Amino acid sequence: MAYLAGIDVGTSSLKTIIMDEKGIIRASAAKEYQYDSPADGYCEQNIDVWWDACVQCLRQVTQKVNPAEIAGIGFSGQMHGGVFLDDQFRMVRSCDSALGYTQR
Repeated sequence: MAYLAGIDVGTSSLKTIIMDEKGIIRASAAKEYQYDSPADGYCEQNIDVWWDACVQCLRQVTQKVNPAEIAGIGFSGQMHGGVFLDDQFRMVRSCDSALGYTQR
């Protein structure tokens, strides 16, 4: 049987589902996290937090289905979040979150 995975990176949590070809959800997982507010008016998130949550959720849902049977992955992310990477694809700075604005 083929499965589809859905991953949603939100401001306060990452959610993952696995569904079968009929649209029946066979597994789900979520991992909550916090955002940083280093000063009044700032909201930022370290993208490594998202990655760690994604890995944890995928490990959890793939215990319930055979990962080799996942035929596709859909991914959505929070809106208005700038993620800046260097030429080695490493984070340059934390992501400015949709929760607030940066005064820099």
